[in-house]
Amino acid sequence: MKIYMPLLVSTTLAISLPAAYAEGPIDGKVYGKINAAVLSTDDKGISDTFLESHASRIGFKGKTGVENGISVIYKLEYEVNPTEKNASSSSKSTGGVTDTAASTGGQYEDTAIFKQRNAMVGLETPIGTVMMGIYDTPMKLAQGKIDMFNDLTYGDIKNVVNGEERVPDLIAYSTPEFYGLTVNAAVTQFEDSDEGSNDGTSVSVTYKGIKDLYLAAAVDSEVDGYYVQRLVAQYKFKNLTVGALLNSSEKSNTTGSKDEDSAIISASYNIDKWKVKAQFGSGDEKSKGLEQVALGVDYKLGKQSKVYLYSASLKDDVIGGTDKRANGLGIEHKF
Repeated sequence: MKIYMPLLVSTTLAISLPAAYAEGPIDGKVYGKINAAVLSTDDKGISDTFLESHASRIGFKGKTGVENGISVIYKLEYEVNPTEKNASSSSKSTGGVTDTAASTGGQYEDTAIFKQRNAMVGLETPIGTVMMGIYDTPMKLAQGKIDMFNDLTYGDIKNVVNGEERVPDLIAYSTPEFYGLTVNAAVTQFEDSDEGSNDGTSVSVTYKGIKDLYLAAAVDSEVDGYYVQRLVAQYKFKNLTVGALLNSSEKSNTTGSKDEDSAIISASYNIDKWKVKAQFGSGDEKSKGLEQVALGVDYKLGKQSKVYLYSASLKDDVIGGTDKRANGLGIEHKF
């Protein structure tokens, strides 16, 4: 995969050479969401109540049509924090989750207003889409909509499973959909300054050929220091949606490392403007015997707005290890 990815990019670029000038339409827009909640947390008996932003963001995306059915695509997305006034590295007793602490659901000291999310430029062609930049790996994207508590403190599945990575220096390619199947492949090209790092690869196959059914399989090799395998299935029965994710990971280039497994089960039920949802995760990838339980209810205020109430907990079998809980009442608005 490492050998053929640059060749694939070169081939796609060569196809676009005759398209010297954009002929439009130029389809670009500003988008984003604000998600803020009042949180009450408990971390090993230490309680706190504060306002928290759950991955609020603003972005710019679009595409410019050129000749021969080719379009230039782009995205620049940044996380914003509407609950903080200034960027600061000073310690705070209240706050959210940093990039480092996010994987464990911990609270963080970094209060930077803007943080880099997905940023890429690429070509959409009749033979597939190629892009480069900072982006979610095919492994991460393979989760689909399994995570009912995505971005919520202690509720996000990244607290339980490995493979939820957004990486820099990424070159990715996606095939056109064929009978519901799409193949996605990416290579992380580490720079020379990243001593001890190896190029990583991430590959996924997704299937959407049957209405209301989603299937995916993904493999990571040496992405952020791990080998990861993932299977995903989700199905919607009228108002009821159920899904499961199975994950297995092992540290790469580490003597004596062994596979650790985890699983996520999620479900939601829609009643008019209400959505009741539940999620359970367990495994040893993040911590031995780690269990995640999340329950919540959403009320839809409009097409792009909702209020929500949720409760999530993380607990493991390690003496003095993880024992965290969060209860939140929040508002989300997309634009």
